[in-house]
Amino acid sequence: MQFEAEKIASQQLRMLAAGEAGEPASVLIELDIPPQQLDFAGPAGVTGSGRIPVEVHPESPAQRAEIDQKVLAAREFLTRVLGKPPRWLNSARAFVAQVTPEQLRQITNSSLTKRIHLNRRMPLTR
Repeated sequence: MQFEAEKIASQQLRMLAAGEAGEPASVLIELDIPPQQLDFAGPAGVTGSGRIPVEVHPESPAQRAEIDQKVLAAREFLTRVLGKPPRWLNSARAFVAQVTPEQLRQITNSSLTKRIHLNRRMPLTR
């Protein structure tokens, strides 16, 4: 089965999707929905960790309805593909799931999928 490799964020996941076998991988499935609009505080011109999000702008009722509809459609699609419901991460606006190579290929081919990232632990820094 062909798959949309450009939707897969890492070489490791692209290799998994290209294969027939392999250990399932934990992935974050980013949907094709508008990103949340944030306001940041911090010194002017500072980028990166110097800027702190201070406000999330709410969507209009029409935008919220469209997003909710896409999330529901994606949940139904992913449940069919995975055989069980995926977990929705509201703050990330993404689903997390364990996927096999075949499932990964199917998910990339959905118009609801924007990008797929490897789900991994990040080391905490002080």
